[in-house]
Amino acid sequence: MMKDVKIILNSNNRLLEGKLVEEKLYVEAEELFNELKWYGSWAKEPNLYKVKFTNAKLREMKDYNPQTIYLNFDKIRVEDWNVDFGEDGIPINNFRWGKHYYPITIAHYGLQHHALFVLNNEISNKEIFLKVSDWFVKNQTSKGGWPSLFEHMYYKGRTQVMKSPWHSSLAQGLIISLLVRAFHTTGKDIYIKSAMKGFKLYTIPVKKGGTFRKFEDKYWFYEEYPTEPASYVLNGFIFSLFGLYDLSMVTHNKSVKRYYSEGIRTLKRMLPLYDLGNRTAYDLTHYTSDGTFPNVARWGYHATHVHQLMAINSIEKDPKIKEILTRWIGYMDGKSVREN
Repeated sequence: MMKDVKIILNSNNRLLEGKLVEEKLYVEAEELFNELKWYGSWAKEPNLYKVKFTNAKLREMKDYNPQTIYLNFDKIRVEDWNVDFGEDGIPINNFRWGKHYYPITIAHYGLQHHALFVLNNEISNKEIFLKVSDWFVKNQTSKGGWPSLFEHMYYKGRTQVMKSPWHSSLAQGLIISLLVRAFHTTGKDIYIKSAMKGFKLYTIPVKKGGTFRKFEDKYWFYEEYPTEPASYVLNGFIFSLFGLYDLSMVTHNKSVKRYYSEGIRTLKRMLPLYDLGNRTAYDLTHYTSDGTFPNVARWGYHATHVHQLMAINSIEKDPKIKEILTRWIGYMDGKSVREN
């Protein structure tokens, strides 16, 4: 016997249509997936339908090496972002608040074409990646940075406006990683000199125009956004660590090595704070801005966190990082931390 039934989903008064057939409940899968934000698609095999929690894809990241492709940047395409290109061939971001050279986007562009050059040995990719590297050498400030020249509100209601110019550890890290690769490609010391000059911003506190800040008064953190109060953005911090690692491997500078090592110590202390049990937090503004809700990372950024930890752990081979990495990979398959 079959009869129509109504299903209330998660007590939100959203009614789904269902069928009750001999005590078994049936509901239209597509409608349910839409409500739960799941993704479904037909597989190549006949009569097989695949369901997943995110369309974000994971790629294996192992044996990180500062002389080769930077993470999976061969897969990005800055040309398809909301950018124009100046006469110098450098991308210019089209923000809501105007057109600006944005060091983070420019560094992505350089690292993208370095990756393509490594893969394909195309001279055009090499020319672009070195053109970008030269642009950074030319446009570095006396302070050692590549600042963003616009005011920016990182999180309205939680952080104050960042006044122009402001420096980002994400920008510093990406650019240093690019310059190290330019050095390995050309052998020109000018790139390493610029990278070492860029390292100075790691050592300067946020309140003095740098990116350095302490967590719990003892853990060294390098801020992607130098906000007040602190934002502690995870992906930007980890990208900054790759810059330090790359620079330490080519210079063997003791100070650079220390800032990398202290950063790894901080990472191991703070990673659990970003773990929400079924996803990751993008930052810790819910902690620094007086106990509001977490800024949950979109699945694409969660995948970035996973890729970063894969690469970091290929260097560190640390059991704590490995444990967290395994759990975060599981979140992408719908696994969550549950009570026993």
